Amino acid sequence: MIFKAVVFSIMIYAESGALVKLKYHEAAAEMMSLGEGLEAYKKDCRTYPKSKAGLEVLLNLRKAIKDCPEWRGPYIDDLRKDPFGQPYIYESNGSQYRIKTLGRDHQEGGESMDWDLIFYSKDKKESSKVSYSR
Repeated sequence: MIFKAVVFSIMIYAESGALVKLKYHEAAAEMMSLGEGLEAYKKDCRTYPKSKAGLEVLLNLRKAIKDCPEWRGPYIDDLRKDPFGQPYIYESNGSQYRIKTLGRDHQEGGESMDWDLIFYSKDKKESSKVSYSR
């Protein structure tokens, strides 16, 4: 019984701290990888995929062919859910994009360990960047 209580305490600690931080680091790395795929797509197609097309066009020629006859993908190996079990949110007007995860609480905004993580496209003055939204 004591062993179960200790294990449960460790699980609570991990979920409230180190494990959640690890999930945010994993999400940031995955978002940067998606950003690299989007940059390669843009190089071939001269524009980022629009929001409606989604990130799936980085993998699927049939989804991309209408908007990009020069498609030479796939541009990513796979499209996973974020480390919190939700699909990444992708928004783009074709010239800029934003990839977002709502984090542990699956809601906009958040405090403490429930912040959102956003990856922005490059612009002419700076490189792509990840930011935390609270």
